[in-house]
Amino acid sequence: MKDNVDIAAFARPIDEAADQVRLRARRHDVAEGFESLASRFLLEQTAAAHGPRGGEHVTPLSLSRTIVALLDPQPNARICDPCCVSGELLIAAGTWNRLPGPAVIGRSVLDGSALSPMSRQLTLLSAAIRGLRIDVGASPREPLKGEAEPVSNADAVTSASAADGESTNKITPVPRYDVVLANPPFRMPGWDEGGRLHFPYGEPPTHSATFAWLQYAAAILDDRGRAALVMPTSAAASENPTERRLRAKMTENGAVECVIAMPGELFRENDLDVAVWILRGKDHRSRRDVLLIDARALGTRRRRGRRILTDDDTAKIVGAYRSWRDSAAHTFNTIPGFAVAVDMQQLRVHDWQLNPAVHLHSGLPHADAGATRAKARALHEELLSCEYRARQADADVAHLLAWITP
Repeated sequence: MKDNVDIAAFARPIDEAADQVRLRARRHDVAEGFESLASRFLLEQTAAAHGPRGGEHVTPLSLSRTIVALLDPQPNARICDPCCVSGELLIAAGTWNRLPGPAVIGRSVLDGSALSPMSRQLTLLSAAIRGLRIDVGASPREPLKGEAEPVSNADAVTSASAADGESTNKITPVPRYDVVLANPPFRMPGWDEGGRLHFPYGEPPTHSATFAWLQYAAAILDDRGRAALVMPTSAAASENPTERRLRAKMTENGAVECVIAMPGELFRENDLDVAVWILRGKDHRSRRDVLLIDARALGTRRRRGRRILTDDDTAKIVGAYRSWRDSAAHTFNTIPGFAVAVDMQQLRVHDWQLNPAVHLHSGLPHADAGATRAKARALHEELLSCEYRARQADADVAHLLAWITP
């Protein structure tokens, strides 16, 4: 606000409107009051005004609620979003069980990393509106360019000086979390520049940060925890050799628990085809099957053509996931056209395809736009590589001919 603006006059109609909203909420027993509505309005207007920022997309409210319902964070859980955009996933998690602000051993329950100053400011503002405390650090940070491998909360990474016995070169340990949730940017040019992270399943390709984010989430996840990440649909079926190998390793190792293909047109600022990947900590990896859910037919179209997931849609997705988790291995009843549990042998036969449509729908081959685009990109990259090698071969032949020809 500029100094010459009458702040009192500016704030008076807003305060009156807030009172009216609170009154209507009490009269009609509406769960969402002024703070919730204001927070949602802020995020939606920001998404509309700014569009994707550096590949970041504000997660729609209905998708945020569905993700949090799947993970069901418990009070005092340690929750992290390594790419918090505007804080919408952390806010959904923080209000799920009315978590208090202060948390375990002096740390916040809700931790986040903001990739830009705007994301950091919006996260803090949105949290303040909802009465939540979110720790996003003192400045923006890019987790994929970190210098320390995640370790347990109790560990410390130090090196001692032999001369005086004092500890030097201290590295702050990265804590592990009970819940990790994120909607990270899929394409981040230069994401690997200057980074020193260790990727246990292998180095991701430089053209896409998808499997870098998946491995980072798995790395900061507690052994008993779970993570949910919004990923492009192409990641589940990519034929890029590196991505296919990483998908196979993560799945066979038991890190991937569930993949849910979401309906299109959920995002305000872009028409993204996405899936939610649920990862599990080491203590849950004895189970040797993966749940695949095709939720693309769900969703209700609202204003301006945007779709939302209704409470019934969320209940259907979460119900299938809970039913599978509560069932013994090989006993889950397939929900025709919607959910199926696939064991490792079947996944191996299908070249580790995690696209639910591949395993649910028989008959005519299913045309997956995301997978087709990913295949086209991989073929194009291969073609460029072949053309480069051909030019090199031609140059070598010309050089030899010039050498042997008088």
